[in-house]
Amino acid sequence: MSGRLVRCCCALALAAAVVSAAPPPGGPAEPPSGERSVGALLTRLRTLYRQIDAATKEYEAAGPALRRQRAAADRAAEEVAGARVALARSRDEAGALAREQYRSGAGALSPAVTLLFAADPEGVLRRRHELERAAAGRAGVLSRLSAAAARADGVAREARGVLDAQLTLADRRERRRETARRGLDEVERLLAGLTDGELAALGASPGGVPRSLPQRGHPHFTVSSRAAPRTP
Repeated sequence: MSGRLVRCCCALALAAAVVSAAPPPGGPAEPPSGERSVGALLTRLRTLYRQIDAATKEYEAAGPALRRQRAAADRAAEEVAGARVALARSRDEAGALAREQYRSGAGALSPAVTLLFAADPEGVLRRRHELERAAAGRAGVLSRLSAAAARADGVAREARGVLDAQLTLADRRERRRETARRGLDEVERLLAGLTDGELAALGASPGGVPRSLPQRGHPHFTVSSRAAPRTP
């Protein structure tokens, strides 16, 4: 952004120097065109410089915050997806275990009758104990994963909040960039429309034209330069 502003100020300073070095005209000074006054122009230029500097600083400050929020949203989305996949897998395993338990006990009047007529009672009993232990372990895993899913839902809500904040910040950052662009356009229009007499008067005003410009150099703000200040 500094390239455009520097060109404007260089043109203003050069024109003021040329006019001030020239011999004074014989007649009275030419009045400003229209109703424009030097004081009003100077005030407007200073206001624009302050607005451009503030907009540029806010635009730059929003960049790191926006990158952090994007990274946080990505991490939250990954965590939610991982928790939901694990929960779905555990539910599938629990369903398979329940079906196996049902098949192993299908047609039996009771565990005692099953053991009585089994060809290998010890094997049946051992298998039943294994299924009971597996079922207990799976129930514990499923309970923990259900709690994890609830936490994942909370993370998802937070992620949505982060994403909303990210979109809000990006929109505000874009508005500040447009503010700076409009300010630069207005500065260039004002400077390009000044006569040599007005440029000299600006340079001779108390405090002069603001020289403290934002040294940013953002390509977002860079546009081809306008025409040089015109002569009357």
